[in-house]
Amino acid sequence: MRNEYPDEFEAFSESHTRTWYRFGAGLDRALDLAPVYDRFGHLFGRDEIAALGEAAENGFGELDRKEARYLRAAAIEEHLSSATRELDEIIADRDAAETVAWEGETLPFHSLRSRIRNESRPEVRSELARRRERIVEGSNDVRAERFDKRAAAARSLGAVSTAALCSDVYGIDYTALRDRASVLLSETEASYAAALASLVRKRSTVDIGDATREDLLYALRFAEFDEAFPAHRMPMVYRDVFAGLGIKTGAQRNIRLDLEDRPSKNPRPFCAPIRVPDDVVLVVRPSGGYADYTALLHEGGHAQHFGFTSPGARVAFARAGDRATSETWAFLVQYLLLDDRYLREAFHIDPSSELRRLAAIEKCSVVRRHVGKLRYEEALHSGRLSLGSAPAAYVEELEGATMVRYPRSDALSDLDDGFYVADYLRAWALEVLVREHLKTRFGNRWWSSRAAGALLRELWATGSEYSADEIAAELGLGPICFEPLADDLRRGMAA
Repeated sequence: MRNEYPDEFEAFSESHTRTWYRFGAGLDRALDLAPVYDRFGHLFGRDEIAALGEAAENGFGELDRKEARYLRAAAIEEHLSSATRELDEIIADRDAAETVAWEGETLPFHSLRSRIRNESRPEVRSELARRRERIVEGSNDVRAERFDKRAAAARSLGAVSTAALCSDVYGIDYTALRDRASVLLSETEASYAAALASLVRKRSTVDIGDATREDLLYALRFAEFDEAFPAHRMPMVYRDVFAGLGIKTGAQRNIRLDLEDRPSKNPRPFCAPIRVPDDVVLVVRPSGGYADYTALLHEGGHAQHFGFTSPGARVAFARAGDRATSETWAFLVQYLLLDDRYLREAFHIDPSSELRRLAAIEKCSVVRRHVGKLRYEEALHSGRLSLGSAPAAYVEELEGATMVRYPRSDALSDLDDGFYVADYLRAWALEVLVREHLKTRFGNRWWSSRAAGALLRELWATGSEYSADEIAAELGLGPICFEPLADDLRRGMAA
C-alpha cells in the first residue's frame, strides 16, 4: 500500500460525501459524481487493490493489517460500482422522469410509496401499486444487465461469485449467517402471525390472506399519533435526547443541523459525514410523524458516532470498517422510541398507548423482511439462483418472512449490492445486547445517565476500528447471536 493512499482515500470520501450531501439537501439540482471519479477513480484499480491485499496480509502490525483490510474492502466496493455506473445513471434518470396520472394529479415515481402509505382505500392502494410495478418492470432489463456486469467484475478479481468476494472482503460467512439469522423467523412466527392478522384486519380493512405489502405499509402508518410527534419539535427532541447523556449538541461545532426547507430536499433525515470528525451534517426537513422521528434519532446516532470519532483515528477507521458498527449506535438511539419510560417523559404518551405495540410489530416485520432478503440475496449472489428464477424466489422468501404478498417486479430493484442487509441484521442483534448492558450498568433510564454517555463517547472515539463482534467482546457480551433479538421482538409485540 502506498503511503499516500489513506490521505487520497480520505480526499475521495470527503468529495464524494459532499456531492451526495448537496444533492440530498436540495442545494444542487443534479447529482454529478463524474468529476469525483475522474479525479479519484485510479484509487480503485486492480493494482491498488492488489497492493492493499498485500498490505493486509503482510503489514508490520495488526493495526496496519486491519487498516489495509478496511481500505481494500472500500476499494473493491468502488471497483464493482465503477462497472455499473452508466447503468445506474440510466435507471436513476428513468425513475426520476416517470410519473403517474391519478385523480387530477401528476405523481412522481419517487412519491408513490409515500402516497400509498397514506391511502385509506384498499382498491386505490392496489391500483397505485400496480402502476408503480409497471414502472419498475420497465427498467428491469437494465437492472439485469447491471447485475451481470457486477458479477463479472467480481469474477475478474478472482472470486467465484459476488458472495464469495464479499465473504473474503468483509470476513463474514454469509451462508452461516443466513442459517443463524433464520432463527428470527421460527422464533417469532407465532407471535408475529397473530399480531399481524389483527393489525391488518383492523387498520387496513383487508383480511390477512389478501394483504399486500402496501396494505401493511398503510397499517403501520400510525397517523392517529401524528399530533404527539409534530414537526417543530424534531430539533428539540434531538437536542434533549443527547443532553441526558451529557452531550450538548448546541455547542458542537463539528456537527451541523441543516434544517432549511428547500423544495428538492430529501424529506427523510440523513447523515452526511463529509469530513470525520470535523464536518458532519445531520440533514432534516421537518414534517413530523412517528416515522420521521425514528429516522431523526437513527441518523442522530450516526452523527454523534462520526462526530465523536477521535481526530487521531486512522482514515480507514474513520471512513471504512464494519458497517454494522455505526448501525448499532444508530439503532440504539432510534429504539428509545420503543421504551415506555422514554415515550412518557419525552412525549407524554401513556404507557398503555397502542403506539409502542404497533411500533414493535413494525420492527418485527422489518427484521423478518431482512432475514427473507438475506436468504434470497445469498442464493442469488452465490450463483445458486439464476436471474430467471429470481422473481419467484424473491416472492417466496419475502412473503414467507412478512406474511403479506410481494410483487415479482421488485426482485432486482430491492437488491443490496454488498450484503448491507446482513450488516443491519448483525447491528439489530448487537443493539439488544448493548441496550441491556447499559440498563444493567446505568439503570433502566440509561439515556439520562452522564456515565452512560461517557462510555458511549469512549466507544464512539474509536470510529469503526472495532467490528460489531469486537465491540461485543470488548463489553463482555459474548458472541453476537440472534436469540436475544428474537426474545426482544416477542416481548415488544406482547406489550
